[in-house]
Amino acid sequence: MKRLLQMLLAVLLGNGLAQAAEVRVLSAGAVEPGLHAFAALVKRESGHDLKIQFNTAPQIAKRLAANDVYDLLISPPVVVEQAAKDGKVIGDTRVPVGRVGAGIIVRSG
Repeated sequence: MKRLLQMLLAVLLGNGLAQAAEVRVLSAGAVEPGLHAFAALVKRESGHDLKIQFNTAPQIAKRLAANDVYDLLISPPVVVEQAAKDGKVIGDTRVPVGRVGAGIIVRSG
């Protein structure tokens, strides 16, 4: 988390957002609980407000294709790769932040 905060602050400061600013975030829902806590940390440490919009991966792809603009994208790798390929994001700023697992269960009987 600390590394991600440092990277985000470096990007914001490098883009001329040294003053408190609203940062538009487009994110997959899988990270919602942690991202709210992260937003509070960013606000406390930098004064920046994260305006977060959560969507599914297909909805994120549609928003990017429609040229919606965001400062930070948190999404499954396939969406990030396509966004970089399409020039919607800067590909070499990509930082893996976690993994999402899936489980299967079969009821008894």
